[in-house]
Formats: sequence, C-alpha cells, structure tokens
Amino acid sequence: MAKTFTVTLSDGTQLTELELNGNNFVSTSEITAGTFDGKLRHVAISCSDENFSDRYGLVGEHDNMELINLQHYDAEQAAKYGIKEGWYFVLRELTPEEIYKISTDARISYLEMITEA
Repeated sequence: MAKTFTVTLSDGTQLTELELNGNNFVSTSEITAGTFDGKLRHVAISCSDENFSDRYGLVGEHDNMELINLQHYDAEQAAKYGIKEGWYFVLRELTPEEIYKISTDARISYLEMITEA
C-alpha cells in the first residue's frame, strides 16, 4: 500500500491522498495558491504509514508555515521529467527570526499609519 499524506490547514481544510516526491506533496486534485491563503498559521500533517521515515520533519503539528512552491505538471511535462502528473507544493515553517521581523514590520507600518493623520 502506498504512503499517502493528509495536510490539514488552520481553517480545517484537508488536502488528502497526497503523495510525497522529495519534500513536495503531490495532489491529483487541483490546488491553487488561494487554497492556502490565510490558512497556514497552524498546519497538521499526517501519514497513512505509521512507520514512515520522516527525514524532512514533515509529519506533525506546525505553526506559521508558508507556501514556497506550487507547480502543476500536466501529462506532457510529467512524462518529460519522469514524474507523476499533478499539483506539487512545498510548505515550510517560518523561523523565529522571520516571525519577529514580520511582527516588527507590522508594528512599524501601524505606527506610520497612525502618525500620518
């Protein structure tokens, strides 16, 4: 039985029956960047195989993730590259430093906005 993955986004949206190619999740169902918009604050990733060797640290609970790549490969492209046809996407967790910078930038923008009056 093939290993499949489920990615549950923070709003409860579940992307199911995903396969893994390297660190790319692969879906046979269409996925767009909008699928992830505002839904990566908390993400749960599970695998159908409890003995999965998780060298990328994918399986588990993750906070503050970002979509770093989303690519669709049609049948022709998939054949050219020797991969499965589908939508490939990669998520990663933001580092504490990146979260701090985002927070600081938001505070500065807010202060600029309220002092422009």
